[in-house]
Amino acid sequence: MDHHKTVCKGRTANTGGWLFDHGQYKKWESSEKSTILWLHGIPGAGKTKLISRVIDHVTDRLSDTAIAYFYCNRYEASRRKPTHILQSFVKQLSKSPSDGAIQQALVDAYKENQRKGAASMKPSLEESESLVLALTKAYSETILILDALDETDVEDREDLMETIDRLVSQSANLKVLISSRRDNDIKRRLKLKANLSVEATDNRDDISKFVREKIEDAQFQWAALQIKEILDLQLEKDIQKRLGRLPRGLQAAYAEIFKKRIKRSGGSMPEIAHRAFQWVLFAFEPLSSDALVAFVSRDMADGKTEHADLDINDVLDACCNLLDVDKNSKLCRFSHLSVQEYLEEHHYQADKYATGGSSHDGLAMVTIQYLLEKSNLLMYWVRLA
Repeated sequence: MDHHKTVCKGRTANTGGWLFDHGQYKKWESSEKSTILWLHGIPGAGKTKLISRVIDHVTDRLSDTAIAYFYCNRYEASRRKPTHILQSFVKQLSKSPSDGAIQQALVDAYKENQRKGAASMKPSLEESESLVLALTKAYSETILILDALDETDVEDREDLMETIDRLVSQSANLKVLISSRRDNDIKRRLKLKANLSVEATDNRDDISKFVREKIEDAQFQWAALQIKEILDLQLEKDIQKRLGRLPRGLQAAYAEIFKKRIKRSGGSMPEIAHRAFQWVLFAFEPLSSDALVAFVSRDMADGKTEHADLDINDVLDACCNLLDVDKNSKLCRFSHLSVQEYLEEHHYQADKYATGGSSHDGLAMVTIQYLLEKSNLLMYWVRLA
């Protein structure tokens, strides 16, 4: 629920309506049989915002329909595993449509696990699949919505798609909406399903609304980057010059930011940005803003504190809008998935799959030094006690 609220907050008002007039979408929504619709497009096309609009749309219109949804995110372990996705669906479908009580199928499953001494264990992928199938039978119609399938773990993705196929084939009226990029493994699996491609022409009116009404809350990544660049200019001549030299595509936009802003910024700021990108890229789990500042303030060669007065605003400024802090979770993330992909391809490619390497060595050095200092501090207080 929190993830949906976060996405909706960043959605420009009155956008995405074109989707509900599209033939493929109308056929999917009005179908009386189980079916899958695949919504696909390039990075930054606005797929997640469209999915959030669909969730609101079906929730408002289809009051007698059970609706469960999930936003995948490759940065968070709990949002990229098939088991967690199915468990979330189980939770959302758990209440009876008649009286709001927990459905009997779920009560029976709990009692069976209790009998086996495993009542506290969460259901496996197979158990969750069986529960979803059982829970949907209580409703005349069920809709499952999965955003960003391409952000699930590649090695588990086939299992997830097979699970969804089985659910659809075994259910009387289960509608599934999946959004993703056009990754080859997903394309092979879903190309024969009903599908809808998100193209630039579809979003033309939405982009106009975004530029006109929501510049400060920009979410279309390329446009957001360019607007931020233009807002830094004051003279009309400079603005006109900039408009005539806009970079073509996200990759070129990121390259320009690195060359003209990050690398040319003064003092320690380029190094601060370099450290921050490495920590966000290679940390095992997303870091809070406080944790990121604590780590970035340390020299990656010896792990010792170098910038004691650093704060999160300094880090974000150094990274030139390529890093964000989630307002709810306070976790640090790239402003868009394409930022991570650009960094991996053009700046940290050697470190992406390596168990060693400069980035990993530096992160390890800082972590070890941090733990040693904490250990020494603890021993100091023990001696005083």
